[in-house]
Amino acid sequence: MLGRDLERELLEVDVEKHGIRIWSLAGRPGIARPTSRHQRIYLNGRHIADRSIGHAVREAYRGLIEPTRYPTIIIFLSMDPSQVDVNVHPAKAEVRFRNQSAVHGAVFRAVRDVLRGADLTPAVELGQVSAGRLAVPPPPVPEFGAGQPSGSAAPSTSAFVDYFRRLDPKQKGFVYGEMKEQLAREAPGMLDKEAPDEQPPPQNELPSLRPVADILHVHSSFLVTQDEQGLVIIDQHALHERVLFERLKARLDRGKLESQRLLMPATVDLETYQDEAVEALKPMLERLGIEAELIGPATLAIHSFTSLLFERRVEPVGFMQELLAKASGGGLSDDAEAALHEVLDMMACKAAVKAGDRLSPEELQDLLAQREAVERSSACPHGRPTSLRLTVQDLEKQFRRR
Repeated sequence: MLGRDLERELLEVDVEKHGIRIWSLAGRPGIARPTSRHQRIYLNGRHIADRSIGHAVREAYRGLIEPTRYPTIIIFLSMDPSQVDVNVHPAKAEVRFRNQSAVHGAVFRAVRDVLRGADLTPAVELGQVSAGRLAVPPPPVPEFGAGQPSGSAAPSTSAFVDYFRRLDPKQKGFVYGEMKEQLAREAPGMLDKEAPDEQPPPQNELPSLRPVADILHVHSSFLVTQDEQGLVIIDQHALHERVLFERLKARLDRGKLESQRLLMPATVDLETYQDEAVEALKPMLERLGIEAELIGPATLAIHSFTSLLFERRVEPVGFMQELLAKASGGGLSDDAEAALHEVLDMMACKAAVKAGDRLSPEELQDLLAQREAVERSSACPHGRPTSLRLTVQDLEKQFRRR
């Protein structure tokens, strides 16, 4: 069909819901790029630009790639033309959906669910890639529509065919050489296929690791074990950070986090401009199980602290100083929910085991079990990989056995 290289690097999305059909090829996090040039959206066969859909894609990949990188993805949408206003841009490059939130939600769920169900552990080819990225980036991708008449519904393929033919064979792990030509030929038929039955969201599926007795604990920082595909190297801090982040987020969905009352209030000396930040953060702090109040023009008293942080010996004063510095310095998102996730990420990072921490066999076993249980365990909340895989095939190549 679309070839082994494409199957390895891109995940197929094929869903229909509420009259919106989505067929897409979503790139694995390891092939995220520095710009958004590798994101393309088509509506009923026409190339469009839409900020809402772009936002849905970014949210689906949140925590799987670093914030400064962009997913590689091609999306084909098919829906009733009466639900779209195409007359908002002279070249019809931008559109207005009658139900923008429905389209945003459909794209977000479709991409999120396919990522949920995939093993996203980056493969490391010795001497070639770092954290799942190509060592030598491919040449710049020509823009869609180059050499085609203005307003044409279908993109030109000639520039892409020339581009793909210039790729080194090893770079075709990034993009399948015939992909664009085949998509242009087959996508309309794929969009018209009968919609599949409604399926529950796929669960995170990772090959099972070997028992903890087979684990090599390197410098009290990295776990080296194996699964059916080869060696797996795990960053204990990054993985534990993801586990704690998901645990905090799940608990917060059921209500505010548990808190621990301090025997004596911990006091934080404030900068003069931080009083407003304290007041702005109060609703969030309450949800996080942190009770804090101003007791003077430049002093904050912490009466209760999040139980998880307390148990993990996170210092309340240092945590609040860093949080207030972020809040008063513009380091938190203006969106309340995004800011909450940023603080949960900060909490998880502070509470997670560190590089150099020795773990007992029981702790190692629990950490590996959590890797298979939590969502998005292939990356920490910052988007950095928690695990890398060196396949048996790559080992055989290095030892010249194939």
